[in-house]
Amino acid sequence: MLLQFSPTASQLGEGAASGKPLTRGALAARTGCNIETIRYYERVSLLPPPPRSAGGHRLYGEGLIRRLNFVRRSRDLVRERRPASS
Repeated sequence: MLLQFSPTASQLGEGAASGKPLTRGALAARTGCNIETIRYYERVSLLPPPPRSAGGHRLYGEGLIRRLNFVRRSRDLVRERRPASS
């Protein structure tokens, strides 16, 4: 059963820069992150489950966009620090 609710400002962040939340595809385009990578980050709880519209679409606000960018930068830093395999 799909639970639907109206997103609150705290769930969406302080509002998306454009004033309205983004869908997963728009989030991927804006951040340059693959949609499958976003799904993976949600599955392993690096990103919280986003609120959904009445139609069931995931809605990503500025807070979730910032968190995705943080996760991606953190991943890149870890990769840079790993010693090269011999």
